[in-house]
Amino acid sequence: MQFVKGINYTKATIFNVWPSGFNSGLTFMNMKLCKSVLVAIVVSVISLFQTSCTSSNSDSNEQSLMKMHVDSLWSKNKQIRSKFRLKVDELKERKTSMLADLQVLKFANPNWINTRLTEDDKFAINKWEAIARIYKHMVDRYEHAVMDAEEKFYQIKAMEKLVDSNQYSGKKDQFKKDYKALDIELSKLLEEVTEIDMEIGAVEPDFHRLDPKIEEIMEKAEADSKRNNVD
Repeated sequence: MQFVKGINYTKATIFNVWPSGFNSGLTFMNMKLCKSVLVAIVVSVISLFQTSCTSSNSDSNEQSLMKMHVDSLWSKNKQIRSKFRLKVDELKERKTSMLADLQVLKFANPNWINTRLTEDDKFAINKWEAIARIYKHMVDRYEHAVMDAEEKFYQIKAMEKLVDSNQYSGKKDQFKKDYKALDIELSKLLEEVTEIDMEIGAVEPDFHRLDPKIEEIMEKAEADSKRNNVD
């Protein structure tokens, strides 16, 4: 900087005579600094938004997988319920009625059985007794299985509500534990009801075929009992 002759250069004067471009340079630097800060803020916001979206997508995918697992439980429960071909009360009624018929025939007049019943009638009675034994053996297991299936239905329903309301968010290990336990129980129950259904299903045709035959035999037994009472 050149000093001009005749001017008293004080500290303030020296400051005021800096070239104008210098102040402009400071302004330009300030603008660049502000721009850099703004860019940094925008980048941070975008990064935060992307992280939030990634986290949200991850939670959504995790919830979708959980729903698929719950659907598999519903499918297994549907398989179980399809094995209940009879209502519990109907099975109980069959058992009670059949045992009552057999009790009457057990104490029927031996002479009447030997003279009035055909070999076909006697075969039907023996077959009826075999079916009654199966019903007697199965009715308690059948009723327990039906009640167990109903309990599992509500357990799946409860899990489904927890998944839908995102209560398992961040608790993937807990969901796996709950799912696995329920899935194992359903598998065991499916195996149980399949066995029961096979045994009951095996005698179902014979039951319907023999039912009218036994009814006819019981009418004969009742008529013979009345005759004996008159005599």
